[in-house]
Amino acid sequence: MTVFGGKLHPALNPIKRHVTAWLNDTFQGIGAKHLQAYLDEFCFREIR
Repeated sequence: MTVFGGKLHPALNPIKRHVTAWLNDTFQGIGAKHLQAYLDEFCFREIR
């Protein structure tokens, strides 16, 4: 199962790769139950 399914606008592909790599490198994958919390953490860290 992939975190991001479907087609995205081509401009979003680098962001998708960055988020996916961060999730996999930091947490060695996550479950759907906690996905929103991890995405919130990613956004918090990237915006600072």
